[in-house]
Amino acid sequence: RLPELYDSPIPAWYNGQCPLLDQGRLIVATGGRALLVALDRATGAPIWESPNPEGLMMSHSSVMPVEIAGVRQYAYLTLGGLVGVSAETGEQLWSFPWKFNTAVAPSPLPLADGQFLLTSGYHAQSVVCRAALQDGAWTAEEVAAFPPPPKGWNSEVHTPLEYRGHIYGVGKTKRGMWTCLDLKGNELWTSGRAASFGMGGYVLADGLFFALDGKSGTLRMIDANADEYRQLGEAKLLSGPDVWAPPVITHGKLLIRDLGKLLCIDIADHSAPLAASKPAPH
Repeated sequence: RLPELYDSPIPAWYNGQCPLLDQGRLIVATGGRALLVALDRATGAPIWESPNPEGLMMSHSSVMPVEIAGVRQYAYLTLGGLVGVSAETGEQLWSFPWKFNTAVAPSPLPLADGQFLLTSGYHAQSVVCRAALQDGAWTAEEVAAFPPPPKGWNSEVHTPLEYRGHIYGVGKTKRGMWTCLDLKGNELWTSGRAASFGMGGYVLADGLFFALDGKSGTLRMIDANADEYRQLGEAKLLSGPDVWAPPVITHGKLLIRDLGKLLCIDIADHSAPLAASKPAPH
């Protein structure tokens, strides 16, 4: 009912965001009359609406909770750039215009010291920006730009991950290779011919990446290190099509799906080879 309630335009490929549950509230990006809204988790009653005087439009990105300069806020990547909204009041604190092409699906990746990595597919150039509170006023500026495509790294669908000062993810411009980069976008290594992931999703837990091949449905377990691509195991668990959904880990279980099937995999015992993984019992 977002178009009816908030005059929200329906984006191409429809709405792909993940609503955020945070401190008893549901945070949703609407991108119409209001930019973000906070609803009571139990009743659905509105708590606040963030004004949208610039008419910023909804993307496929999701809202990210962060704290900058001691202020809790929500970072959201609209079709006009990144904004920071007060978690307490819904007030827009700062904004950072960013140029993209066609669509924005990855969420802004929070880094240290109020920084964010912004990336998208369709030949968009990834950048790092920083929001800061200076003398009572909020500012946002670019601090680094990745090398431009086609050589520079970007991600079309999934949000990259930061681990111990390095960026990991599947590169659209790298033909679906698993890639490790420094915080300025310099490529340290890729999976090369060893593995390709297409538009598959991935998640990090206990120093391990669990990454899906978006075409074949193969799940790979990868050691999280900045030295080399080191695969620890794999298992073909889904057949597709479009194994694109982000994996989720909860209570030692990994949830993965394609367009027709949802699987729950027990991954609590890391010593067991991934090739022996089986769907968890119902």
